[in-house]
Amino acid sequence: MANTMSEDSIPHTVLSVRYDGLCPPSITTQPTGGDVQRGRSITLMCIASGRGTLVYSWERRSFGGIWTNVSDDNAASYTTDATLTIGEYMYRCRVSNEAGSVASNNVIVNVYGRPSITTHPTNQLTTVRTTATLNCEGIGRGTIRYHWQTRGVNTGPWRNISGSNMQMYYVSNLQQSQQYRCVVSNEAGQATSNTATITVLKITTHPQGRLVPVGSRISLTCRSSVSSGVTFSWSHASSDVTGQLTQSGGTSTLTIINVTSSDAGSYVCTVRSGSLSAMSNRATVTVYAQVIFAGSNVQFTARGQRHLGAALGTTEFAGEHVTSKVAT
Repeated sequence: MANTMSEDSIPHTVLSVRYDGLCPPSITTQPTGGDVQRGRSITLMCIASGRGTLVYSWERRSFGGIWTNVSDDNAASYTTDATLTIGEYMYRCRVSNEAGSVASNNVIVNVYGRPSITTHPTNQLTTVRTTATLNCEGIGRGTIRYHWQTRGVNTGPWRNISGSNMQMYYVSNLQQSQQYRCVVSNEAGQATSNTATITVLKITTHPQGRLVPVGSRISLTCRSSVSSGVTFSWSHASSDVTGQLTQSGGTSTLTIINVTSSDAGSYVCTVRSGSLSAMSNRATVTVYAQVIFAGSNVQFTARGQRHLGAALGTTEFAGEHVTSKVAT
């Protein structure tokens, strides 16, 4: 028998489905971390979209730690705790509604303090003709700034050096020993380097010229600003240096026991430390022959001196006039 049922006559089952479009929220603006100096705060922001009631909460953890809830204020923004110690902290925002929750990207907030100094300036030896280079290096967050200070050796207050805002500082034409230090700072505070002493190698006591008779004994003394690790040498204008050389610390003495006419001339003392050296002023030694007067009434003029002792460069005849009689 033929099937005479039409499509409209077939019974239908009607399924009613209700769809309200509710699903977990989505993050549209991720939070951004940053650096903040110790004792201050930074504000994080997270924006989400979605239907239903959106609830915000913020979480934090230290590296290697666990997530802990730090805010139930249901706010899209969070201001970090100003009492956090120095270190790095990770934050995230969790947004939820009736359908579920979603977490933002993790962001890092670095709480930093004053800089630390990794390279300190060191003691150096220099001369008035050479340049010493001081170096100081600091590390830390924020803007690192440098400033150099100076004072006398263990004396007086520290003074700022104008324009000394670089990591390296050059000292030249220094006439006397000085001390230096570097102050390194950022927005959170400052750190001070070790003290570096720049010692100037120079002659502090120069040998003095002498007027001496033949056969006498003389000593020339030269003293250095540095008392250890130095050597001395003496030079004579026209011949090799004769005499005895002695050194005690930073002092050198040249002694000529029996002066002869060949010992006359200029003497220079040189002090050395490594590749550095400093020279003394010239000391001129004048040698004269002793004159023995016999008889009576010697009349002469010597170097414009009125007294015989002054004319001869000796105190032996200090009381005798040039025109007086000298006893045999």
